[in-house]
Order: sequence, then structure tokens, then C-alpha cells
Amino acid sequence: MAERGGFMSADENEISNSPRRRRRLASSQTLRLEAYFEECQHPNERQRLQLGRELGLTPTQIKFWFQNKRTLVKAQYERLEGNALRAENNRLKCENLAFGDALKVKSLCTPCKGLPFSKEKNHSILEDLWTENAILNKKYEKLSKLVVNMGISGSKVHSPGSGPSRDASIGGFPGPRMGMLSLDHNICSRNFRHPNFLCDLKEMKESDKLGMFQTVVNAVNEVVSLLSIEPLWIKDPTDGRYVIHRDNYGKSFPRINHLKGSRPQFESSKDEGIVRMHGSQLVGILMDSAKRANFFPTIITKGKTIQELDAQSGNLNGSLQLVHEQLHVLSPLVAPREFYLLRYCEQFNEGEWIIVNVSHDFFNESQQSSPFRSWRLPSGCFIKDLSNGCSKVTWVEHVQVDEKALTHPLYRDLIFHGLAYGAERCLLTLQRMCERFAFGMGRTAVSQETGVSTPEGRRSIMNLTHRMVKYLCANLTMKRKLEIPQLAELNSGGIRFSSRKSTGLGQPSGLIVSAATSLRLPLPYQALFDFLSNTEMRSQWDAMSNGNPFQESARISYGDHPGNHISIIQPFFPCEGNMLVLQESCVDPLGAMIVYAPIDIQSVQMAVSGADSSGIPILPSGFIISSDGHPHTGANGASSSTSTANPMSSGSLLTVAFQILTGGDMQLVTGLNALVSSTIQNITSALNCTSLK
Repeated sequence: MAERGGFMSADENEISNSPRRRRRLASSQTLRLEAYFEECQHPNERQRLQLGRELGLTPTQIKFWFQNKRTLVKAQYERLEGNALRAENNRLKCENLAFGDALKVKSLCTPCKGLPFSKEKNHSILEDLWTENAILNKKYEKLSKLVVNMGISGSKVHSPGSGPSRDASIGGFPGPRMGMLSLDHNICSRNFRHPNFLCDLKEMKESDKLGMFQTVVNAVNEVVSLLSIEPLWIKDPTDGRYVIHRDNYGKSFPRINHLKGSRPQFESSKDEGIVRMHGSQLVGILMDSAKRANFFPTIITKGKTIQELDAQSGNLNGSLQLVHEQLHVLSPLVAPREFYLLRYCEQFNEGEWIIVNVSHDFFNESQQSSPFRSWRLPSGCFIKDLSNGCSKVTWVEHVQVDEKALTHPLYRDLIFHGLAYGAERCLLTLQRMCERFAFGMGRTAVSQETGVSTPEGRRSIMNLTHRMVKYLCANLTMKRKLEIPQLAELNSGGIRFSSRKSTGLGQPSGLIVSAATSLRLPLPYQALFDFLSNTEMRSQWDAMSNGNPFQESARISYGDHPGNHISIIQPFFPCEGNMLVLQESCVDPLGAMIVYAPIDIQSVQMAVSGADSSGIPILPSGFIISSDGHPHTGANGASSSTSTANPMSSGSLLTVAFQILTGGDMQLVTGLNALVSSTIQNITSALNCTSLK
């Protein structure tokens, strides 16, 4: 039966299978149906039959309940959207009336705002305006010459929006040095006169070429403003993090909805910190899509440079790229975000760089098929070298997101508060990976190390565990979802399955099945991490151990935080004498990760000796832990952020993921389902808490 615009009954908790008979559901039945609706809004006939048997209802009753629930959700969404549109309409009406009143006052001068200045002051203001006009005319002439050099004769050229003054300075950012990035900046002569640029873009329309140029110039201007002008930012009262002040931003930059359809969600954030890497080396990593994805495996699941529009040999200054990037919250419940970007790098002074990322209309049609239609507004980072081999990095993130599907309730706060994809997460990951890189290269003394005596062995083990982390994170997108009818009746815990055929170097050959699920625990993420990473407590949650103990035989600590380390663990199983467990643990103020995999003793010995570990096959499993994103109350009763408040007062989100190599044997897949379920049960039992899915 097709869905109708209205409800089939007056209350969604009532089930009717005849016009004259209605029965109100029990609260337990309603809760079960609500939970199932969060996972699947359109159950098929087999699923309705299973739910009916479980709840004592007929499939028709189940069908009517889901139909009514979908209609209710749709009506609520439309009502909220209508309220938002009415509020926006009222605001625009007020603005329109205000502008009309202002136009009626013909004597009002915009520069002086009607203030009574003397003749000398008025003359000074006019001289400033004449000077500014002359500068703009020169910029226009240079842009016109540039257009001729690009071979875009006959096109109309419009100078980009000017934006506000860049005289302010914040966080050490050199505002006065930057000025306003204009069309006579070196970006014009260096980048867009390069012959390779014309060759790469020969298939594009002339308007596309000019549009890309204007997009990059405007984006750099905007990022410079976001880095240097204080009024564009405000502290969020719920968590104390910096977010863009929408009104001030709207006055400086035009409000454009780049995403067609429903009203977009804005996410903005800014953070600043010291990174343990030289600036030029850091720029080289951030401007290489493959290295960038390798450096941010917990954030970027896919990164590719589509075209190098201008890459001068050995010099990233002025480099412009077309890039595709996929970002992911590490949970099977959250779809990844796709971005098609223009990425540009500029060096301003010795030891000072800016990297800008911005989506471009050229890729708009490609994005329409993405599950999450995402648009990156001008974002980026400013990098300044310090004298001690470190760098000071200021990171800005600003995106519009139009979600076709509702964000899963477990991750709604984490995402909407900017903790999942925000500047703080990017900077924390960058700091941890730079620290890890420094330890791996032997540039920093290892704070704690047992069982691995040589720098070569340490690097080989660290490369192996890094590859292990990358494999687990990349597979959590659950791209090739696997429907398993045999598990329909057994699996009611929201466990997702996917499969892939593996033939590459460093992974076992054959069909690999992954199983993962996410849940919320009423415990701080640090307490959960301490429990799961403690080798002595592993037997309490590891379902494969059957209660047998484990012993850590080697450890490599690679950071200032004691939780950042690699362990080689000896299990004392009756039949596992030749197998060890290789594990990497890491933690930061937003969450933690524990990734491990079984590995034979011979492979470990080869890696510890310093041999190349890239060919060692490994199949990782593990846990991803994060704060739940709920603003919580500190000691003074005020809301505070996760990073500044006591982490022991908030809940956590836990993703459990396992992988097995199977030849299509369904018994193994059924066992994988049981393994995930029993692991979760062991964790909640050991910690004496209940989970929420």
C-alpha cells in the first residue's frame, strides 16, 4: 500500500487492522518499534514478519505502524522547516524595510554614516575614495591582461568581492603583512600564466577557467580574514569552542547556498596549536593527497589529486590542485562526506605558509549522487615555523552540509557540535601523527621501550601498525554491505556486515567479511580506554581468550601521553603457542582508538629485526572510542567543552569492529556475529553498565 499524506490513526502508538478496531501498543512494543525504526524505516516483508513474531503483532499491523511513523516524521520535519523559512522570511522583510528607510534619507553618506565632518575631513575622505578607486582600476586592468594571457578573450571579467580590512592580528597571524590578497598578488603572474595550466584546462569552458581563478582568490581572501579578524568568531556558550559569528560573517561575505534542496547545516571551528614538525615538511604532506590521507587515516578514508593545475618543480609555493577527498566518522552508522576541492598553497614570508581548501561549482553535478551532499566553504590552515623545529598551526574548518538522510541519533551531537569533522579534531590528529613520525624517525628519545632494541626494528613495527590502523579505518565505511538472511532472526543488535575480495599486498588473500556496530556507554571515554587497553584486563572482554590471561612482551611508546603506544602481546591459549597479538593504542582529548591483529611469531621477529614489514599480511580488529558530544555541566554549573571540563563526567561512543577471512562459510560469519555480540556483553558486564544503541 502506498503511503498517504495523512495518518492512518490518531496516535502512532495505536495499531489498526480494521476500521472498527483499534488497540494501543504496550510501552515495550513501542520502544522496540522505535528502536527498529532508527535502524530501518522501510522494513521488508521478512523483517515485518520477524518483528511481528517478536512483539505478538501481525505483519499488517507492523506495516501500518511504520507507515504512520514515517508520515509523522515527515510532517514534523516539514513543520520545522516551515517555521525556519517563516522566521527567515520575517527577517528578510525587516531587513528590506530597514534598507527602504535608509534609502529615504538621501543625505546619509555611507562612509561617514551621516556624521557632521568638517570640510577638511570630507575632502580627506574623498581623497581616500579616489585612491581606492584608482587601485581597483589598476587591479581590473591587470586582471584583463591576465585574461588575455590565459586565452579567454571576449569574456567579461568581474573583480572578486573585496571583503573587510585585514589590519587586525590574532594568534600571531601577520595581519598587517598580508593586507588584502588582490588580483595583483603573485598568485596571478605565477600560477595562471603557466603553460601547463592552459594545457590541463583545455577541455574546460572559458567561464570555468575564470571561475576557478576567482574562486581561489576569493577563498584566500576569506581564509585570511577568518585567521586574522576577531569579530568573525564567537565562543559557543554550550562548549566554549570558537564558531563563526553568522551575522558578522554575513556582513563581510555573501551568503550563498551552494547546496540545492533543503536548508543546509553550517559547521565552523577554529583551533591553534604547536606541531612537532618543520613547516616546509608539513606543507609537503598537506599538499600531497596520498601523504595527507596516510597522515590522517582516522579522518580521511580516501584522497586523490585529480589534476595538478600548477605544480612547479620542487616548489609548492603557488601550487593549485583539483582534489577529491572522503571524510568519515569511524562508525558504520554514519555515512562518509565527499568533497571535490580546489587546494592552493601560498608562502607569504620565510617560514610562513597558508593552505586553502574550497569546493568549486565545477564539481556540483558530481556531488549530487553523494549520500551526504557537502560543500566546503573557504577553509584551511596557517603554518608558521618556530625556532625549535616545530611549527605553530592555526586551523579553520567551515562547511555546509545538506543531509539527505537523518544523522543517526548517537552521533548527532558529536557532528553538529563540530567535534567530528572540526578544526580541533584535525589539529589533534596532526599533532599526534607528527609526534609519532618524530619517534619513528628517531628524532625524539623514546620515553619507554621494551623488547625492540634497534631504530630499524622500531620503524618496521610502527609502519606495520600504521598500516593496520589504515585498513581498519578504511573498511568502517562498510561500502559493500552484506545482507545475511541467516542472521536476520539472530541479529537484533544493529550489527552491520560488509565483504570485500582481498588480493593486495599486506592483506590475507580471499573473501574478508567485516562486522561492526556502535553504541553509547554512560562512561567517560578515558575510563573505557584505560579498561580496553590494559593487557591485564583483556581476558575480561576478549571472547577468544575463554578467560585465559595475556602478557605484554614488548612495548614502544611514541608520544608524551602514556596511552600512545604499540604492544606485542602474548596470549596464553591452549592452541595459540605460535601466535601473538600486535596492538596500537592512541588517545587524545576527543577520543581514543585500540587496533589489534593476530600475527605469527616469525612475522613479528622479522619486523623487530628491522626488515621490511610491508608484505606481512594482517587483518585488524579493534575499538574506536569518542566522547558523545553532549555538553555537560562542570563544577560551577555551567556548560563546558569536552577538552576543558573533567572527562570523567561525560558519556562515550564505542565502535566495535571485527574482520575474518572466509571462503563463504556461513558458519564463520554467524560466529563473527556472535563474537561482536559477546564482546559487547563482556565489556558492559565488566564495567557494570548498560549500552544504548
